[in-house]
Amino acid sequence: MTTSYSQAQALNRAVAENDKAMFAGLWQWTQDHLRHRQNDSLLSWKWAKNASGVYGLADANNVCSADQLTAAALFRADEKWPGQGYASTASRHTADWWSKCVFKAGGRWFVDSSADGSRNPHLVNPGYFDPDTYAYLATKVPQYAWAELVRDNYTTINSLLAADQLPDWVLVSAAGEVTSARSVMGPAADSFGYDSLLLVYHLVEEYTTPDKTRAQTARSTLTQIEPLLRDFRSRIASPPADIAWLMYGQTNQIVDSEQLQTLYTYEIHDQYHVDGYWGEGGSYLDQVWYWQWHNFQRHLPASLRMELK
Repeated sequence: MTTSYSQAQALNRAVAENDKAMFAGLWQWTQDHLRHRQNDSLLSWKWAKNASGVYGLADANNVCSADQLTAAALFRADEKWPGQGYASTASRHTADWWSKCVFKAGGRWFVDSSADGSRNPHLVNPGYFDPDTYAYLATKVPQYAWAELVRDNYTTINSLLAADQLPDWVLVSAAGEVTSARSVMGPAADSFGYDSLLLVYHLVEEYTTPDKTRAQTARSTLTQIEPLLRDFRSRIASPPADIAWLMYGQTNQIVDSEQLQTLYTYEIHDQYHVDGYWGEGGSYLDQVWYWQWHNFQRHLPASLRMELK
């Protein structure tokens, strides 16, 4: 099976690796199999095998985090390989994403979890917040309220952190009240889990921007997340937990270089397989985080970048 988020990750990876043929093939497959929604150009989120053993579209709903990444990948592809129609497609994709995935409640902007399955209250994943991607999209389609979207998402996240929490899921009422999503997603919704962990990656990416105000805002929020990240890593022994900590340590310089080098050697370098995957290769989530760490090194200043073996 695959998902729209997996496809979006692969598209962005193909652009980063300057693989024109791979990007074209991935995007063609994605259009052919996941882009059939009747009222917008967003991607249906799930392609899987049915009870008869036949692969097909398993859920027509979208996932908003996947569509924001897809729009960015298309714009970046157009910068590298112009003349393929990627920019116009990205513009339409962004327009539909803003129309279907962004909403205002209680005077604040939020990013929804999906276009179809979330209404009142809206189901929101704080980890979807990606200020670096929004800043990039703002350079391409500036007609949307990107600055306000970023500002209001920081407000929401910092209010959660002020209560010593950053849950994977929350509910947002029409009045903008943010409450627990346990009733919809179960008890795990209130925990700092893998969805919340993704916010660490988004914020360390934002921290590398040359814009000092943006970088400082990201760093301030990361500092508030640190106790939750420490606790998560103590409870969950996994490559994503260690890699998120490694990224945070590089940017905030709260871990000495020798400790970071040891963590890199054990958790990343020694886990690489000659066939092109890390660890045992069975976890998609692990592979995403391993690659994100390597791509992240490209954005760091030389003084913070780790020397790859």
